[in-house]
Amino acid sequence: MKKQILCLLAALMLLLGLSVSASAYESAHVFDYAGLLTDSEAGALEARCQDAEDTYGCGVYIVTVNDYSLYYDAGSIENFSEGFFLDFELGAGEDQNGILLALSMAERDYDLCAHGMIGNRSFTDYGKGVLAERYFLSEFGSDNWYAGFDRYVDGCMEFLQMDAQDEPFDQNTDPERLEDIGVLKWIVVIVVPLLTALVVCLVMKGNMKTARKQTHADAYIPQNGVRMLRQDDVYLTTTQTRVKIETQKSGGGTSVNSGGFSHSSGKF
Repeated sequence: MKKQILCLLAALMLLLGLSVSASAYESAHVFDYAGLLTDSEAGALEARCQDAEDTYGCGVYIVTVNDYSLYYDAGSIENFSEGFFLDFELGAGEDQNGILLALSMAERDYDLCAHGMIGNRSFTDYGKGVLAERYFLSEFGSDNWYAGFDRYVDGCMEFLQMDAQDEPFDQNTDPERLEDIGVLKWIVVIVVPLLTALVVCLVMKGNMKTARKQTHADAYIPQNGVRMLRQDDVYLTTTQTRVKIETQKSGGGTSVNSGGFSHSSGKF
């Protein structure tokens, strides 16, 4: 009986030790100092971020704090992001390729901070703005923290995949933007000429208001009849309408500072 009790106590201690170690793991990609996530949520995000780094060679990171100004004497959320990135030695490979999403809860500030050749190439200035607007800002605005971070990782994976296919996400490769431009071109090519033709027809119709319908042709026939001596085809005028189609200039790229970082920041 005593032996059974000792075995039971040993089993309980083993289970307790496993649960403590599981809840106190050290994350390499998710640093939730503001306490926005549960342990299971942080673990799920950590696994996805690690998968992104293993697949594309670029680290995907998350950090939340209560107030960025309390760290590194940071005068801005961008300075905090850079200090954190360097202090924790983030980034994959020799170039320290990575993308970091930093949230500061005091004034609801966020920053997207990219570093390294792959990081800055995959997350252009235009791309970082789209990543925020289309993926996570609406979720954070409703305090849906896990959903916002999960969508952030979705966007990072999509952008990194496009870069791996030699088509980094930018103004000239954004599918939604290209679709909008296509619709606009059809409007310019088809709708504008039709409207122009309608206006011309209405103007011509307005100039013919003095005309009256005649039921007899007697007023147009001379008393001695009509003799056709000569017939000529005379060219009078041609109306031509031209519509200029503006072409979108391809632009974009990434503005990298002296420290090798690029940023896109704002409020959530």
